[in-house]
Amino acid sequence: MPWSVGPRVCPGQKMSQVEFVAVIATLFRRCSALPVVREGESTELARQRLLHLLQDSQPVLTLQINKPEDVHIHWAKR
Repeated sequence: MPWSVGPRVCPGQKMSQVEFVAVIATLFRRCSALPVVREGESTELARQRLLHLLQDSQPVLTLQINKPEDVHIHWAKR
């Protein structure tokens, strides 16, 4: 477990969570995540395909996508 729980909890847990959110916010402020469109597929169908993959995911300790090899995104600068 990344930070553990109970009396042995990581003292830097909150700081690392804040850093994670800051990095993700900066990434999405500077870039857009776009689905990679497969041959013969529209952009809307690619979005629906990715949404279906996310809905087929399972929360364990974190969200785990059942088929991560099927997720293809392109990061484009804004």
